[in-house]
Amino acid sequence: MKNYVNFKTFVDEDSEKSILAFLLTESKDLKYKTMLVSRCKSEFFTVLRKDTFNVISSLVRENINPTCEIVCEKFPQGFTRFQLEEIKDCNALYSNYGYYIKKLSDNAKRRSFYNILCTLLNTVNDNPNFDADEVLQEVTHEISGITNEFADEKIYSIGECMVQVTEDISERMKPNYKSSRILTGLNCLDSKMGGLAPSEVTVIGARPSQGKTALALTMFRNIILSGTPAGFISLEMSRESLSYRLASMQTGFSQFKLQHLPTDEATLAHFGGRISQIGDVQGFIADTPNAPLYEVELTAKRLVSEFDVKVIFIDYAGLIGRNPDEARAAEYERQSEVSKRIKGLARSLDIPIVLLVQLNREAQEKPATLANIRGSGSYEQDADVIIFIQKDKDIGDYLSVAKNRNGETGNARVIFHKEITLFSDCVGGKA
Repeated sequence: MKNYVNFKTFVDEDSEKSILAFLLTESKDLKYKTMLVSRCKSEFFTVLRKDTFNVISSLVRENINPTCEIVCEKFPQGFTRFQLEEIKDCNALYSNYGYYIKKLSDNAKRRSFYNILCTLLNTVNDNPNFDADEVLQEVTHEISGITNEFADEKIYSIGECMVQVTEDISERMKPNYKSSRILTGLNCLDSKMGGLAPSEVTVIGARPSQGKTALALTMFRNIILSGTPAGFISLEMSRESLSYRLASMQTGFSQFKLQHLPTDEATLAHFGGRISQIGDVQGFIADTPNAPLYEVELTAKRLVSEFDVKVIFIDYAGLIGRNPDEARAAEYERQSEVSKRIKGLARSLDIPIVLLVQLNREAQEKPATLANIRGSGSYEQDADVIIFIQKDKDIGDYLSVAKNRNGETGNARVIFHKEITLFSDCVGGKA
């Protein structure tokens, strides 16, 4: 077969080395190696790297951390220990892993298409009187094969789906079963939602100064105090402001009082004791003012890979800046992109994401509806759960679950402790 360009044009050795480097890095959590192996197919061009990746994949699936020493023992005809150590020293940042996987996949697709095109051109050159319909049918079949090979999602039969449902139900019947959902600590919400579910996006909407951050921070505090690691990406408030809010929630002192504490030992002892309870938990704040969307995504991935967080809060969508290379698009289009990308992020990380959004002015005079979400109708479409903070002069504060794909909707009474910016359950529950 005649080659029309250099085949190695469609090879990126840096991507191949970086993927292997991440998987060989001993400090990386095996759970994330398992997740990333499932996302990365054996699309390496270099045979030795391809075989090495297959060996690493088999070790990861056996729940064995693939160190250089173990890989050498398992694959003695492959790279030497020294060569593997050199590969391991390559750039292996998790934040770049998705980029390397995409480059690897793109190049594999290019090589496959290149082969098809070379075959087609050689056929035309060898036989000018070729049967056009027959060649077109063959090319269509070959391209369809590539599309199926590189499809990101598998197609499952109903039988497979029902087996999964049966296994899930059986698992829940076990006495030591632990749900993958994360409780918010607000019973009025958890009773309707069942907690925050992996891969789902929960949107919290309210007008400015009605408590979006307070509600998200209340959930965040409840979750980390329960022992579940969580991350809070803040585009609006500084780390210092959020820290004081958390301290206020924890101690019962207003933020003003925290900065003017009385000096008596009893008060200081109470303060120190309460603060120590939250100071030792696995909670992480990312202070990212005006961060572009790609930076928010990278921060979320870093929180998961380096700190093992199980849920992420983002405050808030309207402050996510444009990417440097992004054309100035209409606000509607930009928010649509934010909505879709955050949903994709939740699915790829397989964790719940809670995203805060602002409502338009129409929500000032009447109870908020899905149409009041500012910027885009995409949030209404992409979110799995949408919660509005509502205020009524007669019944007080309440939360409205306006959308819930897998649970109940409706209203629930809450108490907003304004001095310490904390939400709590209200006796009586329903609004």
